[in-house]
Amino acid sequence: DAFMLYLGPFEKKIEKSFGELEIAVQYMSDSLKEQKTKFEAIMKEVTTLRTENKALKMRVHRLEARMDDIEIKERATNLIIDGVPKQTNLDAGQIISNIMDAMELPSIKKEMAECKRIGKKEDGPILVKWSNVHTKREVLRKIRQIKGITLKQCNLMKTYLCTGVNYTKK
Repeated sequence: DAFMLYLGPFEKKIEKSFGELEIAVQYMSDSLKEQKTKFEAIMKEVTTLRTENKALKMRVHRLEARMDDIEIKERATNLIIDGVPKQTNLDAGQIISNIMDAMELPSIKKEMAECKRIGKKEDGPILVKWSNVHTKREVLRKIRQIKGITLKQCNLMKTYLCTGVNYTKK
């Protein structure tokens, strides 16, 4: 009995500590459940984002392929004419217009979509973008047929031969 009296206060302290421990364990359990719920929500969002990212990557790939196709089709109408020195009084469009007249293709001039010098040199080649591939082919056919013309025939200064005609490729 004396031993029980001696242990009495310790028993109350142990019961009190055990009660506090139960509260702490319950709190930790509730916190863990809350963290698990948050983690599951984050994982669900990550899965959704990965799916969206994959779809966006596929879309970007398709759009890049379409852009490549468009660029290839656009370049198909390009014609580069080399060997024409810079004319102080004429721009690239007027030079090409003179060349088309000399080649007896005056109606082709209206099919030029764009005309400009390219490269770093001021007498670099001239890029001509035609409105369609058929026009470009017609010009190439005529160039092959006449096998070059002189700049004098094109009403241009100097008398170099204008035979260097290339078309762009990718």
